[in-house]
Amino acid sequence: MYHTIVKKLVKNSFKELSAGNYHAATDLMAENCQYYFVGKHALGGRRSHRALISTWFERFLRILPQFQFKPTEVLVNGWPWNTKVAVKLDVSWQRPDGEIYKNIALQMMTLKWGKAVNIITIDDTHGFGALLDDVVHKFGVAEAAATPIEG
Repeated sequence: MYHTIVKKLVKNSFKELSAGNYHAATDLMAENCQYYFVGKHALGGRRSHRALISTWFERFLRILPQFQFKPTEVLVNGWPWNTKVAVKLDVSWQRPDGEIYKNIALQMMTLKWGKAVNIITIDDTHGFGALLDDVVHKFGVAEAAATPIEG
């Protein structure tokens, strides 16, 4: 039963994130959550507390509004005091030029008593970096080339 509840919460947080509500994700994080998005770009890097993760999500949604996250597989293992969650995501974004960007992302989380304490997101970093370059150079969003939000 616990694993089913966790799966539902995870799927719902990605549904809400796709609608622009990042609070559905950050509300599931511990205050001292560690979040690492792999890549050397404006959205890459490590953040070590929920407030900074919220700042990162705000940037993500400014750079890539209406970015879509579709969990295709959610695996949950462990007990409430140490739960591991793996999520396979199909992600997409309709670019301003009408083309559709598509990628696959994997996310691993550790939860303690229902709150995420550690998250890592891995995708095709080359493809994602190329998308951010296009957002800067073709669509004029300078923030997509900013220094990563880390700390």
